[in-house]
Amino acid sequence: MLLSYVLDHNRPGAEVIVKEGDVCLTREDFWSLGLPQSMESNIGNTCLKMVQEATQRHGKDIYIVDMYVVPTWKSKTADVLASFPADQLATKDMIFIPAWSRQQGKADHYLLCTSRVCLTKPRAMTGVFILMYALNFSTDAPLWFTERDIAQIRKWWCIMLMERYQIEGHGQRFSYWTNEARELLKGALEPVYRVPKKRKTEHEVQFQKSDMCFILELPNCLLSAILMEMVLQEGDKAYSTLALVCTTFRDTMSTVSFRRGAHFRWLDSVATWSWFSASYKEDFRVMYTIDTCRGCLELYKNCKPGYVGTGKRGELKGIYSDDQHPGYCSHFCNLIS
Repeated sequence: MLLSYVLDHNRPGAEVIVKEGDVCLTREDFWSLGLPQSMESNIGNTCLKMVQEATQRHGKDIYIVDMYVVPTWKSKTADVLASFPADQLATKDMIFIPAWSRQQGKADHYLLCTSRVCLTKPRAMTGVFILMYALNFSTDAPLWFTERDIAQIRKWWCIMLMERYQIEGHGQRFSYWTNEARELLKGALEPVYRVPKKRKTEHEVQFQKSDMCFILELPNCLLSAILMEMVLQEGDKAYSTLALVCTTFRDTMSTVSFRRGAHFRWLDSVATWSWFSASYKEDFRVMYTIDTCRGCLELYKNCKPGYVGTGKRGELKGIYSDDQHPGYCSHFCNLIS
């Protein structure tokens, strides 16, 4: 029943079956081991850890290279052996180097190096054969299995993993038919998922208080200063984009004091007023007006006569001593009229 639950393709593949330390195996990992398909290196390395533990119980000291580190046996085996310290290499009873090869079909090659045998390459074998070969060789057990036994051997490895490892915070849920496992199979217990499920309604997303924008909780003076800095960086287009965010932004930027403050700060960024006379400042350091164009009947920003720009800090389009097309937003509208 446990195997049927873990290897069920109708259940979520992200459900955590084993989680202990750096070992984290989901149902999708167990599919690659328990079902007739290619074994993932993640669950394969976890099985090899169990092989190492079994070998140590037999009084042997071995070293196993991770599967995903060595993609091909010919090109990488020499590099792995060369990188391993020579003094440590002599102290190990054996070193296992599992390597993958896809040159001929889907055969996987398992490489073996010991202190007595420099390098041995067995025949091509699948991932599960690699595990069994390593386990039997390191524990001096006979190679009793055949190709017909692989289906049962796959399930046996799954059971061994569930009994050996646990889920942190939940104990050994699948070990020795625990009461927690019975409740899980009945559907009375919530499974553990590696990625939390996102919960939302059909029509709208419900935000928690912690997910809300904290900027709305700032004092009005501080919020106004932040919005003004954004307007000076982006220019006049920021008025329309920020107003769409929320009504608080829109109401803050719609006030006369905010628009005057942003405009005069922009004027100070494009002109050094200390160089000019008081009469010049009186004529040109003035607030713009919002007028209706006589041609297109649209509202426009009227800065003439004076300094004309988009409101972006440091950028100036031009300086005009008079308005060449009064009452119109552009020369084009004036010509059309």
